[in-house]
Amino acid sequence: MLEIRYMRRAFGWLMRWWRKGGDMAKPALRYVGGFTIAFLGGCAALAQQLPPPESGEKTMNVRMVNGQVEMRDARDDTPIMLPKGVPLHQPKPNSNSATPMVALQEQPNGFDLTYTFDNQSQLEQELGRMRLGVFTIGQAIDFYDFRWTGDLIHPDYSTWVAPAYCYPGGIYSPVAVLGNEKYWIGISFNFPYLDYKHDVRQMIVSPGGDAAKGEGGRGWLYEFRLSEWGDEVGFGKLAFPGKLPPKSKRDYVISVRVIDKAEGWQSTLTPYRNYFRSIYHGVHYDRDPRPVAAEQIATMTTVTESNPFGFDYHPTERPDLVGWGKVMKTLGQQTGWERMMVWMPGAAYQYSRDSEWYFTTPWLANANMHKALDSDGYPSLAKNCKLGLWWSQSLLYNKSRDDLVGLNINNETMVETAMAELDRAIAAGATSIGLDTFYHRTVPTWMHLRWLEMMQARYPKVTFVTEPMTSDLVHSRAPTFLQCWSRRNPAQSEADLHPIHGSHYLADFLLPGHEIWGGYRYLEFKNFYGRLPTKQEVENDMELLSGMGFVPVMLTTENPSSLSQFNANESWDHTVPQPLRIPRDQWKANSLATSGGVLGGSYLSPGKDGGHSNLNGGGGDSAVAGTGPTRQLTVVGANGAAVKGSGATAGGAGVRSLTGGTTARAAGLTTAEVSAALKRAREMYAKRNQNKSAAGSSGQKPAQPQDQLANTPAQPDPQ
Repeated sequence: MLEIRYMRRAFGWLMRWWRKGGDMAKPALRYVGGFTIAFLGGCAALAQQLPPPESGEKTMNVRMVNGQVEMRDARDDTPIMLPKGVPLHQPKPNSNSATPMVALQEQPNGFDLTYTFDNQSQLEQELGRMRLGVFTIGQAIDFYDFRWTGDLIHPDYSTWVAPAYCYPGGIYSPVAVLGNEKYWIGISFNFPYLDYKHDVRQMIVSPGGDAAKGEGGRGWLYEFRLSEWGDEVGFGKLAFPGKLPPKSKRDYVISVRVIDKAEGWQSTLTPYRNYFRSIYHGVHYDRDPRPVAAEQIATMTTVTESNPFGFDYHPTERPDLVGWGKVMKTLGQQTGWERMMVWMPGAAYQYSRDSEWYFTTPWLANANMHKALDSDGYPSLAKNCKLGLWWSQSLLYNKSRDDLVGLNINNETMVETAMAELDRAIAAGATSIGLDTFYHRTVPTWMHLRWLEMMQARYPKVTFVTEPMTSDLVHSRAPTFLQCWSRRNPAQSEADLHPIHGSHYLADFLLPGHEIWGGYRYLEFKNFYGRLPTKQEVENDMELLSGMGFVPVMLTTENPSSLSQFNANESWDHTVPQPLRIPRDQWKANSLATSGGVLGGSYLSPGKDGGHSNLNGGGGDSAVAGTGPTRQLTVVGANGAAVKGSGATAGGAGVRSLTGGTTARAAGLTTAEVSAALKRAREMYAKRNQNKSAAGSSGQKPAQPQDQLANTPAQPDPQ
């Protein structure tokens, strides 16, 4: 009786829709498995997820065969996707798994599948995996690798070892593009991540056995996995698997589009772009194409008992011994750059530390370190360029020594202490903040977005840059950092020195107006060639990066003669076919829905978030966390004898006053705004035991990275 009632409702809805539709193209409805009705009505969220019926020439014939999809070229009956015994959904073995209702909607050049999960039980259910196959497009195919920028690779099923990557956190978007000499096939996975709050694992494989027999021969299968099967390894593991809560219902949509190879492959992903922009819109920031001078004033390799902060400048003129004048004078020799980013602006990474954070806290260690905010400290740099400070381990909060955990935005102490770090950075003149280890496996992406909103509400005039290369969702909210130097150290070949070969194709297609920092250092260059680069070689690299649309972020003392010629190109004008380009007036989204709007404004306080109960991600694989663009140039005196006894003592008088107001002018902030930032920092640290939390005390252990590997959160690209 229940099935009959649903069938009557669906039929009535369909007839009313059909009468209203006139001559428009109408979707085809199919039953799956012969026992559940597949209908396309539903909530507004599904209407956004499910693409509307499309017009145009019918090039693909699609039908259901025993609950599986068959797709052929309507012009010559070429098989493109055949069932071959591969079900559209597989429940997780030996678990309480949900079984979805699956609806097929035909499109002129493909189809859409809607998976509806309805859990009316009292128990949580597993979501299993969705599988498309088999694409009978030959042995060697073309496949875009969207982990990085979208390199075109050529898998051959005789040698292919299938990698798996998760969204968000391991791949830019939950999409795939594959093809042969005749077709491009685009696959989109549409789901409201901020509502469902889980990963999706993607993998292309070439199955054997019965799936390789019959018409079309062996082919390729594409899988979206929401539950863990137990065979996942490395970054193929789901940090946050999907679970269907009791008494809840969810929809997922998979869209497949096929076009002739002569056309731009981007059109096969329009279902995803339309859905993505309908809920997340365009970029929420103003793009700055100007190149950035990258500087690093401390390294882990120089941390010793007598140099606890790891400063690699003159051994007797370190900031903890004499203040910041010498360091700032050296950094100021990088002339002509309008933007500068300083890595480890207070001290080197500390895997073993006492303080909650290790960004600007070291400035509180002693009277000399306090001078970071004096007129000859960081404000002296901010007078001449747009100053950025890189926040090491920006999502790793230290509960106590050797107990690092991911930031929980519902924890008042974590949020307040993090905001105090940020307050001091802004008071020093920073107008951009690099967010190191902004990593999904440490803290889930939905919480990344909330944290960005909170910081942007407090400082709406400041640019935040995330690292490593992030997902499309986070990239819509903030610029991101892409490592463009060799991923092998030392480099194995000259080609390894430049591992990035093209523009970021998905970012160009989804988010024109985006900003990606293309970081480049010369340590591997020196290891390979045995020398430092010439000025011309540096300029050649900057031209390469900017030509691909990346902001050149260069760790070098070779000052190019004319920096403006290396502004990042608007690469989407070259990578996206003109008919598919988003108009310029639609690049930018409306302002973020924050409750502040002015510097020092309010932000969502802890306890206001009703999100996922799994607040902090796991540690992932054992890999060394990034250490930033390690300084490769020899600084005068850097190799001299270490001075015994730095005299650095914990505690001190707190945050110093800003001298002269130069920081306020350089940052585009008023003196009152900067004073407010300082006031908040003072109040925060007046409430806490500063002696206990300040870094650099005489009893502090130097960092021991080799001993900390097992406790270090994994990153997809250790630096």
